[in-house]
Amino acid sequence: IATRLPDDARGHARHGVRVAARGVRALVRSPRLATLTLAWSIYWAAVTSWWFYAAPLFQSRGASDAVLGLVLGGAMLAGSGFSWLGGRIGERAPLTAAVGLATLAAVAGLLVGPQLPGLVLPVLMLVSVAGAPELVYVTLSTYLQHNTRSEFRATSMSIAEACFSIQM
Repeated sequence: IATRLPDDARGHARHGVRVAARGVRALVRSPRLATLTLAWSIYWAAVTSWWFYAAPLFQSRGASDAVLGLVLGGAMLAGSGFSWLGGRIGERAPLTAAVGLATLAAVAGLLVGPQLPGLVLPVLMLVSVAGAPELVYVTLSTYLQHNTRSEFRATSMSIAEACFSIQM
């Protein structure tokens, strides 16, 4: 279905393979876009992986299934707030500063969180750190939306998601 959708710039349908090939060539010609595409897939795989360890960590600290559901749901809710914030920051702050600071906050939280005593402090750390990947995602998406043609954005994101899937 997606390969038969009209190109919004020209108003007519184009063959998906040609569009994908042009998108890959655009990545080759634009090292920054190619780097962002690959980095995005690596970043997303890394931040997705830590969710695998959150539930066992909290269970080892005495969390029940109900508490786990509330905590992980709260982390997702916090992530949506950070997505909203990322949409505001993406157009007002330099890309490297926004992505760098959010990544540093996530890494610091992931290193410090498991070392905190009890259950409440690690949970608070998780909920606050859960938003960092969303902040990065929206900031990068905003950057790509403003600096890449639509047909290349789709190819770039498809390549990033394929790399993510392979890594997972």
